[in-house]
Amino acid sequence: MPGSRALRLSAEAHHVAASILLKLGDQGLAWVAADRSMQAARASQDPLTAGSSARIITHALMSSGHLGAAMSTASNLAARLDSLGRDRAQPGSRRRVPGLPVPRPCPGATIRRDLIGVAAQAA
Repeated sequence: MPGSRALRLSAEAHHVAASILLKLGDQGLAWVAADRSMQAARASQDPLTAGSSARIITHALMSSGHLGAAMSTASNLAARLDSLGRDRAQPGSRRRVPGLPVPRPCPGATIRRDLIGVAAQAA
């Protein structure tokens, strides 16, 4: 099984590919790339990589006219990232990496803002 770093890089590469394919109007291949991005992100077990991959899934949903599903996806992920940010702020949280400072603001803040923006556009 590939390492976490390789999985994160795979997720990012597929995210970029899906983004380019959406801009070129190839929704079918964009969906394949977005799905592979999410698969790699989940396997990496990195919530921020998963958030980034969910963002391209949301864009693919929007571009194919599934605005309700895009808004739901964006809202659900934003809530999960919000929860992660609160968990990281609590001392002794299992999700916090020992030896690393608690980030302020949460590193998912940019992704949350993007997802909330996508949800607002879909509404």
